[in-house]
Formats: sequence, C-alpha cells, structure tokens
Amino acid sequence: MKQLPPTYNNEIEQLKKEIAQIEEKLNIQENAFYGFLEKNIPNWHLTFGKILNEDILFKNDLNPQIVNASDEHHIRRAN
Repeated sequence: MKQLPPTYNNEIEQLKKEIAQIEEKLNIQENAFYGFLEKNIPNWHLTFGKILNEDILFKNDLNPQIVNASDEHHIRRAN
C-alpha cells in the first residue's frame, strides 16, 4: 500500500474533524435554538438568521420563548 504524503494526512484529519462537528450539529439541531426557530418562526433565515452566529444557533441551553406583542413575534431568553 502506498503511503500518502504528510500534508494529505493532515488534510484528511482536518476534514474528519469538520465532518464530526457537522454531524454533532445535525444530531442536536432539534433541541438547539436552530430547532426552535425552524418550528416557530417562518423564514427566520431570511431575516435575523443572516446575522446569527452559528455557535448561537446550535446552543441547546437557551430556553427561548415567543412573546406576542402587537402582532409581531418577539423572542426572549427565559431566566
């Protein structure tokens, strides 16, 4: 079997780490802030979703709630 150059091995390891991170996000998305937005806020990704940090989207300890105020949805973090 032919040995790969070290740079290829480094790239392969980096890609494996990136794949693991993506798989982790896919596994927790339903219980994370992302899942809440998907279930409750239509087209969120077209508005404030454009500026949300990915780390925030996949946090699962936020416990968001919807508060109706003058026919608009407002999200707040529950204490």
